[in-house]
Amino acid sequence: MRRILLCLLFFVIPLRVSADGILQFRHVKLPAGIGDAIVNNATIDSHGLLWFFNTSGLHRYDGNHLLTFDLVSTPSVIFNAITTIVIDQSDNLWIGTQSGLVFFDTHRWTTRLITPLNDPGEGGTHFIKRICIGSDGTIYTTGNNYKIYRVEKEHLVQIADLSDQPRADPFARAIDYIGEPVKNQLWVVHSGRLQCLERSGNAYTPGAYLAMPELKNSITPEVYFHPSGKIVFFAGKAGIQVFNPRTRQLTKVKQVNGDTLSIAGYIRFFLLPNGELGIYIRRLGVFQYDAAQDKVFVPENNIPANFFNADVTSVVTRDNKVYCSFESGVAELELTKDPFRNLLTTNDDPTAHSIRAIYKSSDSCLYVTSYKEGFIRLNEATGHFTPIVNGVIYRVLPWDDHRLLLATEGNGLHWYDLKTGVVTPQVANIPASKGQPDRVPRFFISIVRENDSLVWLGTYRGAFLLNIHTGIMSPQGKGKAALALQNSRINEILPLNGHCYFATINGLFDLDRSDDSVQALPVSQTTPDNLNTCYSIRLVNNQLWLGSNGRGIQIIDLHGKLIREIDAGNGLTGNIVYTLVQQGHWMIAGTEHGLSIIDTRNGQITSYSQLDHLPSNEFNHAAAAVYGDRVYMGTLNGITTFRVEDMLRYKHADMDLKVSLTNFSTTSGMTLTQHHNLPYLSDVKLEVPPGVDFFSLSFGGTDKRTDLLNYYYRIEEDGPWLEIGQQHDISIARITPGQYTFHLATRFPGQAVFKELLSVPLAVLPAFYETVWFRLLCILIVLLGIVAIFRYKVRQLLKEQSLRTKIAGDLHDEVGSTLTRIYFQADRLSALPEAPLMAKQIASSSREALRTMSDMVWSIDSRFDTAADLVSRMKDFISNLGDELDIRFVFNVTGAYAGMPLTQIIRQNYFQIFKEAVSNATRNASEPVINIKLHFSEVIALLISNTFPESEEPVKKPYQGGQGTYFMQQRSQLMKGELETWQEGQVYYLKLTVPVR
Repeated sequence: MRRILLCLLFFVIPLRVSADGILQFRHVKLPAGIGDAIVNNATIDSHGLLWFFNTSGLHRYDGNHLLTFDLVSTPSVIFNAITTIVIDQSDNLWIGTQSGLVFFDTHRWTTRLITPLNDPGEGGTHFIKRICIGSDGTIYTTGNNYKIYRVEKEHLVQIADLSDQPRADPFARAIDYIGEPVKNQLWVVHSGRLQCLERSGNAYTPGAYLAMPELKNSITPEVYFHPSGKIVFFAGKAGIQVFNPRTRQLTKVKQVNGDTLSIAGYIRFFLLPNGELGIYIRRLGVFQYDAAQDKVFVPENNIPANFFNADVTSVVTRDNKVYCSFESGVAELELTKDPFRNLLTTNDDPTAHSIRAIYKSSDSCLYVTSYKEGFIRLNEATGHFTPIVNGVIYRVLPWDDHRLLLATEGNGLHWYDLKTGVVTPQVANIPASKGQPDRVPRFFISIVRENDSLVWLGTYRGAFLLNIHTGIMSPQGKGKAALALQNSRINEILPLNGHCYFATINGLFDLDRSDDSVQALPVSQTTPDNLNTCYSIRLVNNQLWLGSNGRGIQIIDLHGKLIREIDAGNGLTGNIVYTLVQQGHWMIAGTEHGLSIIDTRNGQITSYSQLDHLPSNEFNHAAAAVYGDRVYMGTLNGITTFRVEDMLRYKHADMDLKVSLTNFSTTSGMTLTQHHNLPYLSDVKLEVPPGVDFFSLSFGGTDKRTDLLNYYYRIEEDGPWLEIGQQHDISIARITPGQYTFHLATRFPGQAVFKELLSVPLAVLPAFYETVWFRLLCILIVLLGIVAIFRYKVRQLLKEQSLRTKIAGDLHDEVGSTLTRIYFQADRLSALPEAPLMAKQIASSSREALRTMSDMVWSIDSRFDTAADLVSRMKDFISNLGDELDIRFVFNVTGAYAGMPLTQIIRQNYFQIFKEAVSNATRNASEPVINIKLHFSEVIALLISNTFPESEEPVKKPYQGGQGTYFMQQRSQLMKGELETWQEGQVYYLKLTVPVR
């Protein structure tokens, strides 16, 4: 018997506490860092985060990450010897230690010591044994000195001193229990007796002990004040007692059958999720107290094995869940209302009880085979089982009222007698043929009864018909397809109307019994070879339903023609269908991702998964059976049983998961900054500081469903959802500064829409050089620079103009006057008859020098930097030249030029080219007329044309102007202009085009 209990040590067996639901048990899987230290005071806050302590400190666990607080953590717990913790209504922690009371402000993420007020005898610190939260949120504490304190304004204020109260043990120095079930009434247990303290002003006055002499001062700290007014408590060997303060009657609690409840070990009281009192009794399990009858209910499915040899240190109830602390772990009891009843499931080893076969006998016992325990007899009511045969029984075939034919993996066929429990082998061998010796198969996968003598057997190498009387196995079929059949693993056999269908790893085969011909049915010509595997086959409305490996359910006619497919794309939980079982017009499919119920009349699909408290999402091949209105299906983690009608009425599990943002980390260089207090902030706004390389977010919760979902996130409202799978951490590289919103979502099985779980504002702060003000400052600096440069250039230009004007004036005044005097003197001298030829030459040179100097002065003088001055100068030049050479110039000026400014470079070089071009034209013209056109627009276009003698055409055509043309080209390039020359007949043209700017 002890071996059986040890085998059941960590089973998750459901406990029915009322018609409203089932109490499901599971272990909270803690990280390896916890070690083997005993877990104490495991409790959960309003955000679904688990808090507890052990010898290594205080811990917070979010189902993903473990935070530890000790003397050197931030924040620290100040003292390392923790005795108790409680969480108040604001999710702040009150931590009792051997040296004082510590307040953990989870909102500010700080801790501080709550010191005694005006109590120098304590030396500023004292031992905290119990912490009680009053009806109005007031914190009360007791230690080992019989004093009671209340927290007021960050100090401990003494409100009662029971040290002078009579007690059975004069050396006892502790109050074992304190509570405030009624406002202004404190109830305490000390010296094994129960006492009430009434409030008087700011203090509490002790009343008399409740007289219970028969208990001999044996009341323990396990006390519960029932809403009916009764007080339930544990009195050691006296058992569980109920005291009625109104009648002063003391009653010992009994079982519903009238027997006195036998107490083994110790007990814990706690509130069940249905609002009733729960009682944990070591080695006996969990019970429910009935206040009306002063009795306890022994549940139909008690779960003592879950707590076998486990010392529960505390039990806390919050948010429909009960958390039990024991040894090195935490257990959770959750009240669920799902239609599933699970057997042989385990939390510590989820594949320990992988189920292979299920058979239910007339006495309501289940005969089950699992990979761990072999073939067992299971009491469905209690969950206890009795081993029968070791090894794996793959199929169970009922033969008559008291016999089962067992098909094993590795040990052949056996008969099991239900009455005697005797197991005997069934002879089965394949006679020698075609040079093959006799063979004795040991591995059988499928078994179907043909008649009273014949049985169809499926093996890893073919299908056979066994005569149970002779023990001879004979292969069936002939032809090429029959050979393929005999080389296949046979997963399922379906005899039907003179045919026999075989579901194999190589597809579906049809054996025609009339002529033993075998054909492979072409279910889908496009199916790859590795997806041909057919696990299960059922007949529905003269159609075959096939459970396939990767293509969901394939529905075909009896000739293999594919009619339609049902897969994950249209509602099935998965595309690998291991088992199909039919009940009425419903087809139940067990897949690799859950369970689906299909209405064969209209094709409507309803799907379920571990979110609905299935023991496992993956079902085993052929491990299914229907008995009456109940369906039994084997999974990788035990059996689930249900009624289809209940499931269709059942509302899917509450999908409002408690998922909290538990950490926000930013990394800049070698600096890591973390924020763990996000769940407790009323207005969460994430900020990424400037210069951060990347940041990460963590989320979680202790709800087991959070580990079963795939998650998605995005930070832009219209951005795509990014899948992160089942991980609970997200790392994001540096993104453009701006305002975003972090969204976390999931998709539940069988649903296409996203369900948003979290939405938190996210601000990525820019570095100083990325801010608008910095950019505006940069623009302002650039503008100021441009203004400064402009003003500098203006000053330089003004200086240049002033210098040019001064040079022009000086040149005109000093050099011009001198040349003028020389010219007049030479001119008077040349007029004399006796004047030498040299004087005439001096006069001519002086006149030419004066003209050149005048042009230079004009080109330098900034007062003439306009197009109008240039035109005027051009007209003066051709007027003087025409008078001297008796040549007529036709000068046409077009365009708006009156107010057009010109740079000194354009004005000077344009005029010099003009002079050179006109001079060349006058020297080479054959007619006394030269045409000049000047047009002003965005460019200044000059066109000069002249006619030259026909006799000189070969010479003048390429060379008019001689070397001067080269210099004119140089000047035009200085102005970024273009100079062209060409001839048309006897006319020579020169065109100069210069941009104004």
